Amino acid sequence: MAGGLASALNAHDGITLAQACELASVNVDSIRGKAVAAMNDSLRDLSALGAEEPPARAQRREMHSLSCAIAGAGGMFGFDGLSKAAYCFCRLLDETEPNWDAEAVRVHLAAMRVLLSLERATEGAEAALLEGLVEVRRLAASR
Repeated sequence: MAGGLASALNAHDGITLAQACELASVNVDSIRGKAVAAMNDSLRDLSALGAEEPPARAQRREMHSLSCAIAGAGGMFGFDGLSKAAYCFCRLLDETEPNWDAEAVRVHLAAMRVLLSLERATEGAEAALLEGLVEVRRLAASR
């Protein structure tokens, strides 16, 4: 990995680990707005795909892919609750297939929209919301 981070850190006149972390943080912050916009777009697309009851198999796979993208971006940009809710939604899709629970889908999508719009919820409120999603998922999967 010539020219990579390891080379820069090990070079005599290279950067320190703290400097590398600072540069990475600046780079992440510089694209945060685009990431939030992309997560909003993905949530919009999820809502449109979920409006068809039940969605076709290809649409359901697309919903899973969009939710995975939200989970990853949410974790990277400090939306931990959103990331967990998106992961819970993926599990909902997996655990209810081939069935479809439109109300459980709507609840999960609404929760993700709230968690994205708030950016930072109190720990207690976020935990309660996530616990509720897990219970909704369990109920939907048991039907």
